[in-house]
Amino acid sequence: MRYIVLSLLVINLLYLGWTQARPRQAAAPASPPPQFPLNTGLVLLSEYQGDLGAEDSASETAGEVERRAGADAVAAATDPASQTQTEAEDSIAAVDSGRQPDACLLFGPFPSTEEAEGFRAEVEDAGVVASISQPETRLPSYYRVFIPPAPSPEAAAAVLNDINASISAAGMNIDTYLERQGSRRNAVSLGVFSQEANAFNVQAALETLGYETEKEEIPRFTGEIRVVVPPLEASLLPLAQWHRLMAPRPYLTLTDTPC
Repeated sequence: MRYIVLSLLVINLLYLGWTQARPRQAAAPASPPPQFPLNTGLVLLSEYQGDLGAEDSASETAGEVERRAGADAVAAATDPASQTQTEAEDSIAAVDSGRQPDACLLFGPFPSTEEAEGFRAEVEDAGVVASISQPETRLPSYYRVFIPPAPSPEAAAAVLNDINASISAAGMNIDTYLERQGSRRNAVSLGVFSQEANAFNVQAALETLGYETEKEEIPRFTGEIRVVVPPLEASLLPLAQWHRLMAPRPYLTLTDTPC
């Protein structure tokens, strides 16, 4: 019995010594409780100014968009070119929607016979036969002098430069420019004259410089000049094609009339 008591005493002493000798782990510091911002209703001055600036910027942006939209609408309503283009488109749509199978198409009015001839040439290039409707009263003709068309725009520009150099060297005063559309495309124009004698004088002057020229009479009439397309020809082109032909001439309108 005595040995049992001594054994228990020895075991308790050993356990006490082990517990005293073991290193102790440092306790982790307790985390402070989370702190939530107080909703006191107070706002920093810098935050208020930033929010106010953002609202003003958004309001100004919306206002600028509205002002630009209003300005564009006013500009479109007051721009003569825009109004003329709209009138031309409306005339095409009106004729196309109610076109009669036996009606001719009338394009015009043209400011001159030359403009009408250029449009007629473009229409016939598209495969449609057209003619020019002339008023009854005729005015004295004009006369155009020109160098016949070159095979390409580059060749025509070279001819124009050569003629200008020759005219300058001879001390002459003759206006020159390139024709860019119609049957005389890539020709060099040497002027349009109200007197046929003046046209002859320019021809003679260019001949002394070694250039062959041609003279063309330009008929003039009072009243409106129009291009007429017969009914069977009018149906050969769709509405969009007529629109493309009229687009470079916003002053044109399209009407239909019994032939």
